[in-house]
Amino acid sequence: MNKLPFLLVLLTSLCVFTAKAQSSSTQTPKLVVGVVVDQMRFDYLYRFQDDYSEKGFKRLLKEGANFSYAHFNYIPTYTAPGHACVYTGSSPYKNGIIGNHWYSYDEGKEIYCVTDTLYKTLGAKNDKGQCSPKRLKTNTLGDALKMSNNSASKVFGISIKDRGAVIPAGFMGDGAYWYDASSGRMISSSYYRAALPKWVEDFNKKERVLDWMDKDWETLLPLERYATSFPDEAPGEVDVFKEGDLSFPHHFRSLKKEKKWELLPYTPYGNRLLTEMAMELIEKEELGKDNYTDLLSISYSSPDYIGHCYGPNSVEIRDTYLRLDGEIAQLLDYLDEKMGKGNYILFLTADHGVKPNGKYLDANRIPAGEIESSPIQRSLRKHAQHLWQDSMLVKTVYDNQIYLDREKLMEMKINIATARQELVECLRSEFNEITSIHTKNALDGFTAQRGRYFPLLNGMHPSLSGDIVFELQANYTTGSHDKGTTHGSAYDYDTHVPLLFFGGSIAPMRSQEEVYIVDIVPTLAQLLNIMEPDGCIGKPLF
Repeated sequence: MNKLPFLLVLLTSLCVFTAKAQSSSTQTPKLVVGVVVDQMRFDYLYRFQDDYSEKGFKRLLKEGANFSYAHFNYIPTYTAPGHACVYTGSSPYKNGIIGNHWYSYDEGKEIYCVTDTLYKTLGAKNDKGQCSPKRLKTNTLGDALKMSNNSASKVFGISIKDRGAVIPAGFMGDGAYWYDASSGRMISSSYYRAALPKWVEDFNKKERVLDWMDKDWETLLPLERYATSFPDEAPGEVDVFKEGDLSFPHHFRSLKKEKKWELLPYTPYGNRLLTEMAMELIEKEELGKDNYTDLLSISYSSPDYIGHCYGPNSVEIRDTYLRLDGEIAQLLDYLDEKMGKGNYILFLTADHGVKPNGKYLDANRIPAGEIESSPIQRSLRKHAQHLWQDSMLVKTVYDNQIYLDREKLMEMKINIATARQELVECLRSEFNEITSIHTKNALDGFTAQRGRYFPLLNGMHPSLSGDIVFELQANYTTGSHDKGTTHGSAYDYDTHVPLLFFGGSIAPMRSQEEVYIVDIVPTLAQLLNIMEPDGCIGKPLF
């Protein structure tokens, strides 16, 4: 038998197969969906796994790429810096979002990350929509995508929180929508357009919030299935619904509608609202309908509201994630139907983690506590009065940063570097809870790095941050220790979050290599064949 024709046919077939495979792997998706879960620790993927469905988180783990040791590389690990990091591929040192709020030397007051009074609210008669991304110092993935094709791509952000919608949508976004707790409506800013789109007005008219809040919040599964979480009523939890107890079911059906609007974010129904909004947005804005990749950012904020009140070991947070699993499953089914399997990419991560409930730590004899900013400020002002006869040379202490009156120091001919170091010595001698302390002049000359080697530096901005930054020991916070919990540190419970990529040509895998949230944007930029945003410091993971 002459084997030559057979070999030629085989080689031809292999070439055709290879070409098709290459074509499939380089085809850009119709839609990229970014899912950021507000306050999701990495371990939630596995702690609650036995009770997840096969179509939500488990599907992402089974069919997607799981980078199981992904970290933020800076502090403070808060919502606004987290979203900025996810969508710019940079840390606060580059993107300028150094907190949710911070003190501004230029404006002489505390400012909020997305407030912009140049614009008006769309969808409500209040100032809750006076927002824009103007405080970002770098552009975003959405901006880079639109710049690649003269704005043929569409970019949207939705969230319960304004900062969770505005920052991901970037400067060139086609729209950002968030929840107004005073009206029960999804609203926006005139930064994006002159009026709220009709489809958003129609969505609000459905009043789905009242439909959900007319029901009690009961556990999705029988309570005995939650045995590895806290007792249902545990010390240190917050009675957010003013029920007089902390156990399931939580009652709010008898509340006035204004109170129901206000409390929605503290229930899993906040996640339900966003899933329905996302599907409506995809439909009405016709995402994925042409030859240009579109981007939708969904920031599920309710886990953060609930987590702050009850903590990561609570029955409430477990139930929240079992219900969120259902939201993810519905979203994936919808995307399969509308876009077609393989025609979209979804990534899932978080904006930060969270430390355990303070009372839980106390009960288990784990060192923990709090130190408020006010005693630190009093001590530093007393020291300034002793040294320079002017206590107000210390302007304020805010988010582990100390701001000095630099102009007055110069007028008094006091060397600023020397003044900073004097105050460092005060902190060292009086506050044992403080670990790392750095002055601004000591950090000058360094720049942000991809890794976790210097989280204080990565979290500072050269022209926006204070004169001195410090870090507290593990499980110590500047918030309440006795009620609920918080986040913001460089410890793993705050920095280690999920990172999953799913869809498109992405093959199933699990990597335990240490990677960083700044790597999301360059990874997606490579998959989309576009330039990464201008401040990006990450690297592609595929």
